[in-house]
Amino acid sequence: MNRYKNECLTMYRNKNYSIHTEVTLFPFKTEIVVQSGFEKATIATSSATITDVKVSINTKGLNLALTWIEAHAFGFTSLHYAEINDRMQVVRAHEIEAIDTNNAAILPLSFICEEFLFVAKIECSTEQVTISQYRLSDFSLVASPIIVTSKISDSYLSSKHNKIANMTIVDGGDNTFYLQYKVQTGSINTILLTYQDKAISHQRLFDFAYNNIGFHEAYLDKEENMIFVSYANTESGDIYLAAQSLDPDGDNNPIENNVVINQTQGTYNRPYIEKYDSNYAVTWEGTNPYIIHVDKNLLILSPEEMLDLSNPANIKTAYDMAANTLIMSAQIDNRIFEDYGSSFYYSKTMTNNDHS
Repeated sequence: MNRYKNECLTMYRNKNYSIHTEVTLFPFKTEIVVQSGFEKATIATSSATITDVKVSINTKGLNLALTWIEAHAFGFTSLHYAEINDRMQVVRAHEIEAIDTNNAAILPLSFICEEFLFVAKIECSTEQVTISQYRLSDFSLVASPIIVTSKISDSYLSSKHNKIANMTIVDGGDNTFYLQYKVQTGSINTILLTYQDKAISHQRLFDFAYNNIGFHEAYLDKEENMIFVSYANTESGDIYLAAQSLDPDGDNNPIENNVVINQTQGTYNRPYIEKYDSNYAVTWEGTNPYIIHVDKNLLILSPEEMLDLSNPANIKTAYDMAANTLIMSAQIDNRIFEDYGSSFYYSKTMTNNDHS
């Protein structure tokens, strides 16, 4: 029986793409499956365990770009890159880097600027985030990786890191990007990355310094010039939402602090946030998936909804503007393996509430 792990859900060139990994146990293999509507294709197959599949930020590219890690025997891992066209055909694939057992890396996030691919990842041996720059022509390393100085939280070193810690990067426009990860104090650092003169510079901006931050997700609203962070509280099991203005003339203080958005008590985890129209949908996982709608001032617009799916995990949403609907994907029925579900859910019919 196959096992499924939901990885990504994204809009690209006016189409939605759902990406998940599928594990076959006998004989063992892992596949990356991309689906858009009723069409789907397998774009990578490996005898290793494929993890951390992420969509590259590639605002000017014609193809959808992905990175992932393959975990082989004896602790050896490798970092991979691929591009697919709008017919879900692989037009380019490459192993970017082989990572030895003494320098395990997790959560690679990537973005493309001009002819370069930049990959930020957590280096478990040094407990730091590094950013590597590769030429897309041949994937050669341009220079030594940039080291972001703040040490990572111990959460990333746990075998359960995929449930209690995350790293995010969002596109700020005009060759700027915002990188966020948890540091040793438990806060979420926000790092501004700027591409200029064929290189990346980094600057620490501010922290989301709240108590008991677990897994977090970020959304950057370019129209409002705000970054939203939703996170799970590791002590209470609640889902919180905070926002920060990115206005250069602002005071860099969060607009709101520790707003609890779940309305029923429970042990919840792994929230996800997506904008639709002028409001935002936040989803999270419990024994069922939950969704609630908020505005830019973090005011709750309607009662939370519980969807009829059993034991969901890795819930993702995307807003299809042309269809004016929220799309959702998730792995469900996670009773055998914590990291995998026994089935996969991908719906184009999840309508949003009208709060205009």
